[in-house]
Amino acid sequence: MRHPGFFIAALATFALAAGCAERPAPSTASALPSEAAPITPEAKLGRIVAEQQCSRCHAIDLTGASAIAEAPPLRDLYKRYAIEDLRGAFVRGIEVAHARMPAFRLSPRDVDNLLSYLRSIDPCAQPSTDEEAMARCFEPL
Repeated sequence: MRHPGFFIAALATFALAAGCAERPAPSTASALPSEAAPITPEAKLGRIVAEQQCSRCHAIDLTGASAIAEAPPLRDLYKRYAIEDLRGAFVRGIEVAHARMPAFRLSPRDVDNLLSYLRSIDPCAQPSTDEEAMARCFEPL
């Protein structure tokens, strides 16, 4: 049996070599990073809430289209609302102007977790070296 340290050393060497390879210039087409910021335990639970309550219509990840065109991806909610301002709506029950959005209420704990998840996928809250993309985060709506 091989020593586990050998595998870790080989993996680290591969990662280092891959990191030294020449990379293309970053795209300015999107403010979305390739990966989300490290996710907290609360945000992980919030993703479960999003899967159960939102994913039938909304895209819930950093990429991908919503199943229903009128349902904005959750990663874009920051464009319409301050994330913390959604707390009351989630606790009281979501009510929107279109009939396809189901009414639902969340427990205070589920709301806290969902808001943690929404903050974790907010592209403008992610680290980025793409100055043009970050500038779009602060454009007026």
